[in-house]
Amino acid sequence: MISKLRFLFAATFVLVLIAVAANAAVIAVIESQSFNATHDMDQEWMNVIASMGHTPVLYPQSSLDNGSFISPSDAVVISSGVIPLSFMRRQMIIEAMYAGRPVYLQSERDPGFDTNIAWEEMVDWFGGSWTWQGSDAGNLDPIFLSGVISNTTFNIPSQTYFMDGAYGVGSQNVETTHHWADKEYGWLLTRTADHAMCVTNTDQDWVRTTSNPQLMENYINVMLGQLQSNLQVEVWTSGSISIPNSGGSFNYFAQVNNHGPFAMTYDAWIRVQLPNGNLFGPLQMFTGLNLGAFSTTPVVPLSQNVPGFAPPGQYYLHGVIGQYGWPITSIDAFGFQKMVVAQNDGAPVDNWAATGLDQTTMSEEVEQIVLPTDYSLGDPYPNPFNPSTNISVTLPETATLSMIVYDLNGREVATLADGEFSAGVHGFTVDGHGLASGVYFLRADSPGHLSETRRLVLMK
Repeated sequence: MISKLRFLFAATFVLVLIAVAANAAVIAVIESQSFNATHDMDQEWMNVIASMGHTPVLYPQSSLDNGSFISPSDAVVISSGVIPLSFMRRQMIIEAMYAGRPVYLQSERDPGFDTNIAWEEMVDWFGGSWTWQGSDAGNLDPIFLSGVISNTTFNIPSQTYFMDGAYGVGSQNVETTHHWADKEYGWLLTRTADHAMCVTNTDQDWVRTTSNPQLMENYINVMLGQLQSNLQVEVWTSGSISIPNSGGSFNYFAQVNNHGPFAMTYDAWIRVQLPNGNLFGPLQMFTGLNLGAFSTTPVVPLSQNVPGFAPPGQYYLHGVIGQYGWPITSIDAFGFQKMVVAQNDGAPVDNWAATGLDQTTMSEEVEQIVLPTDYSLGDPYPNPFNPSTNISVTLPETATLSMIVYDLNGREVATLADGEFSAGVHGFTVDGHGLASGVYFLRADSPGHLSETRRLVLMK
């Protein structure tokens, strides 16, 4: 049986909007009751998700250790604010967001709870800042809602049955969703081209279906109404893999799929996650690859050595695509074991050699893929925007590209590109942080090929 464990990271190239009303989604719900029987929100979320025509899948809390919930899902619900979240689990939630998976993270009234710490770390990780200011016990009725959470499907300006909660304040990339008096109790961490959104509020009873089923539906629709990746990598092997103490090797396969309407340029590399969680590699790397619209590369057979000096334990081999270093577009993985007990069934292995494909072979494979034939500048999305908007440029060949943002007075406020770019579709982000609300113009120039302008509206 083919065994796969997928981790798909956020796209920064061509993005496609999910049509929530028309397409059913698969939503991972992290189980909550095994740690605290009174925290039964996992079943509440399962019921609402199913009633909306989506597919809920219940995952054990241990799935937060290996990320097995990420790849099969379109969105993730962390249904309890009191479950244990180690540093590695909190990082796995962040990886889900990098994979383009929006996350509902239930936090609680105590800022010291792991889920509250996860929220604070998440905001800081993605370039913002967060401060928990305190907690309240008692009746907070009525609590007021604002932003997209209050009116995406149902108009919910305020609600009752609110008891207890932690309050805090964040930076500009954090939008308030719940407030009472002058305190904030719920928030939305806005998505960017690099990561999906995350939403939270600080008590599970605030979203129970017995009192607030419409609020849960609003959360789901907001989460699913964001952008996802089209370029995906797959790596897999047949059966389980156990490497003897003296070292050994295994065979596996790799393939890249482009589900979108534009050709893509990307780098691809192989790395391993060690038993201590650290990443090692790249073991193989290929740069400047191209894949046409709605195309798939051939299935590529590969082989990987594991040396005898590698410590015993659970490993994961990662196939990664994107721009080497950063940003990552997609990552897929499968696990293998390095055994403690020695076996006398082969010569010792003393290196991490990877074989089966070289840069020349990969180039020959992808040369058959059709590249774009015209220079073009896409339309910005979203527009109007806050805090950022994305735009793509298509180049049929290597070319010099300049992309500059100007204000109404003709002053240059940002440079997105200034140099030579390879053939393919390239994505860029206009960051509105530090800019005043108003109208801006983005100018894209490739001498002799492209000279176009797009109007941008920043609304804060």
